Amino acid sequence: MKTQLNLTARTSVRNPNTSTGASEIPVSLVIESPHQPRLHMASEALRSLAESIEEQGVLQPILVRQKGKKYELLAGHRRLAATKLAGLERIPAIVKEVSESEAQLIALTENLNREDISPIEEATALKALQEQTGWGVREISRKVGRAPSTVSDALKISSVLTYEGLKKAGISDPNAVPFSALLNVAKQEKADTRKTLLGILAGKSAPGTTERAVAAAPAPSWKLSEKGSRWQISAFDPKKLPKKEKRELKAALESLIASLGV
Repeated sequence: MKTQLNLTARTSVRNPNTSTGASEIPVSLVIESPHQPRLHMASEALRSLAESIEEQGVLQPILVRQKGKKYELLAGHRRLAATKLAGLERIPAIVKEVSESEAQLIALTENLNREDISPIEEATALKALQEQTGWGVREISRKVGRAPSTVSDALKISSVLTYEGLKKAGISDPNAVPFSALLNVAKQEKADTRKTLLGILAGKSAPGTTERAVAAAPAPSWKLSEKGSRWQISAFDPKKLPKKEKRELKAALESLIASLGV
């Protein structure tokens, strides 16, 4: 299923000389989007932006949609937070008329293009985007500017790990965990192995246990890989695959077929 965005300006410009189409709205009337994938904002960077806003104002308008008598934030979460921190009562905004699904797509894609997006935030956002649109790996790749292999790995991570789950495992800052470490955990078939690796990331286990934990994990009986423009799948006697691996292989094939648009 493909979803196209058709965004049409809704409100008039308060200042007729403003070329951006932005009008100033009360900060108190802006509500957060339920589709916001941002899980963390660095306090120092936020204070720095607030200081800049105090001096120069908000240089780039936020994007909102009308929600009754209030405005739902679509893009500009950090700018809004910094404006509140700076103590300003109004903020420049562009008001768009969009549907619920379009609002989610805007929030997700805008945040995926953030320079400071963390690996777990990106994985979570890509999963939400796939669930919302039904897009396959190839389609998501084209829409958000990520390599298909990156999208595939991120979806694998998000199928196993969440920000809250990492916190419960004792990891104080889930956003600081590298993508490769998250993927290493997500690839493990045994829950005990994943738990051991998460313990290592949380500093609860000795680093020397990493290799033993991974070595103890059985390798999957099938593999779907991408080489350039070619996809290759290999399986060791598919009829003898465990039920869990059969389900995973079926899901991978369905995702691949969906990406072909057939």
